[in-house]
Amino acid sequence: MKATTLPEQINSAELQRLTGYGHAAITKFEQDGIIKRSAKDTWPLDTVTKLIAHLRERRPALSEERLRFEKARADRERLKVMKESKEVVPASDLDALILFVVGKLLPFLGGLPARIAGHDMVLRRKAEAIVFEEQTKMADACKAEADRLLGKDGRAA
Repeated sequence: MKATTLPEQINSAELQRLTGYGHAAITKFEQDGIIKRSAKDTWPLDTVTKLIAHLRERRPALSEERLRFEKARADRERLKVMKESKEVVPASDLDALILFVVGKLLPFLGGLPARIAGHDMVLRRKAEAIVFEEQTKMADACKAEADRLLGKDGRAA
């Protein structure tokens, strides 16, 4: 197998074909001192290597704004996957569930004294007082937990 030797010089058309840059871009690189001609329309072959090195060095670091955007996009995608896998649910769904449970629980608890005591009004009044006291304790506990979660000033902690 015969070894192929590379030319030491290439012309502008070959440089443009090898790098994919047009005449204006190559002229700008030359004006910026990144590459240098060896003669009119003649470039050293290592010009390609210099251009590649320059492009690697000038790759811009991500700006803070771009990083925030990428993080927000990743968070949005992660949330979308979590919603699809039912790991998270909308707060409105939880609110509706809580209202449904409370709407069923409170009338049930309110009717217990009558079901337990029947026509015995003394026992019924005692049972009503106990149910009312326990409902008050539950309401206080729920309010305390809400205050803890939201912070004392009403904002999310």
